[in-house]
Amino acid sequence: MRIETVRAQNYRSLEDFVINLDENYNVIAGKNNSGKTCIFRIIRILLGSPNRIPFIMPRIEVEWSEDVTQWKKADKPEIFISAELLISKEDDPGIIEYISRMKKDYRLDSINKIEISKKQTPIILIMMK
Repeated sequence: MRIETVRAQNYRSLEDFVINLDENYNVIAGKNNSGKTCIFRIIRILLGSPNRIPFIMPRIEVEWSEDVTQWKKADKPEIFISAELLISKEDDPGIIEYISRMKKDYRLDSINKIEISKKQTPIILIMMK
């Protein structure tokens, strides 16, 4: 499994943001307060494990009052974050089988991308054919 794309709208300093990650190597660099840490927070929120050690890795939640883009707060925009994951039958057979069981209308061969997104609180899995 590989993270292919990270998206954010109105999340902290990322007003309308998309980054496509290279399959081999990525460098995230920028000025202070430009959103570098936000990218990692998004990945941690969406892919974070519920089996974490609370004192070492506390759970991160999206809270509108804290996480909305500050200069748009008066407009009360919705926060949206997502990550697109690339999966393969060879490398990720367990993930593909689990998804196939949960989503009966998808064949094992047809799943190659998963988008995990979070709007306010619910987490939604969307399979891409």
